[in-house]
Amino acid sequence: MSNTPIQVTTDLGKILERIEQKIDKLDEKFETKRDTLDKKVETKLDKIDERLNRLEVNRLEVGQTKLGGDLKALETKVGELGKQIDDQKFINCSVLIGLIVTILGGAAKLFGLVGNP
Repeated sequence: MSNTPIQVTTDLGKILERIEQKIDKLDEKFETKRDTLDKKVETKLDKIDERLNRLEVNRLEVGQTKLGGDLKALETKVGELGKQIDDQKFINCSVLIGLIVTILGGAAKLFGLVGNP
């Protein structure tokens, strides 16, 4: 028994062509997979953006209602303070007029403009 080598004759050009075709098919598959993945990621990001926008709008609405309530409370406090200031002005004027009348009465009695009872 002799070992005679088996010879296979093939064209290297055909083998390279087949390899290139397989690589091209794999590349096409990869591109389509990447495109579908990109589309999925974009839709997910769009959904997340919409949710964030809704959340921001809701927070702004809640903040506006809180500010509206605070403004009403401040308006009532300012109104009350205005009334207190008006009352204080009236009291100060009354005390000042009473003081002036007392001083004038004392001066009149001191200088003898008013007789003794």
